Amino acid sequence: ILRGTSDPEIFEVPANQSTAAGLANYANSITLTPGTLTVETEQGDFQIHALAYSDEDLEALADMDRRVTAIETERA
Repeated sequence: ILRGTSDPEIFEVPANQSTAAGLANYANSITLTPGTLTVETEQGDFQIHALAYSDEDLEALADMDRRVTAIETERA
């Protein structure tokens, strides 16, 4: 960041959780990832700000979405 080499990006990812707690857990999990921030939620989607972006990020976020949804389903 200090060197000016970051390439910030805002992109959308689907959020498949069915409860407010599940959505909050997923949004917080994204924000805990270094360099990322959940900035807005739309029905079924999150807008993410990332300091760096690659296609692998979408795969990692999809995996995180599946894991949070699985935890949410186990508790129901």
